[in-house]
Amino acid sequence: MDSEGRVRRARRTESSVSNHEGLFFLPSARAASKLALMSTPICHVEIPVRNMARAKKFYAGAFGWTFKAFSPRYVMYVTGQGERLGGALCKSDLKELPADGGVTVYLRVDSIKEALARVKSCGGKVVQKRTEIGGDNGYISFLRDTEGNRMGLYSNR
Repeated sequence: MDSEGRVRRARRTESSVSNHEGLFFLPSARAASKLALMSTPICHVEIPVRNMARAKKFYAGAFGWTFKAFSPRYVMYVTGQGERLGGALCKSDLKELPADGGVTVYLRVDSIKEALARVKSCGGKVVQKRTEIGGDNGYISFLRDTEGNRMGLYSNR
């Protein structure tokens, strides 16, 4: 914004930001520092499991993940070719795992309908069917894996 509060329009550059209307603007120094903090990507997600073999079978079958054992209680996974995001299945001795509270991890899929069919065939449950987010922002769904963890699915179609 300029000194009178008007938005400064700019051509797209590495430092410009697009709003939902496709307009590009140059953020103020204060806003730029907030944007830098917001651009910190998730890099590792640990999923608590009760039964390691069952969980590996579920995630391999439903989403094609591959695994590498770090220890018997901690198995690393990779979500896809060239993907940097990964994490681990962590053996938990807790009697109850978080079901509906806490952080929701969303997995990006090409087709929610196809992903939910794989989830069911691998022993998971559909918690919420494909639902439009609104504002042309895509679709979400929720599932429960074989270990009781609630996760989200996201697709732009």
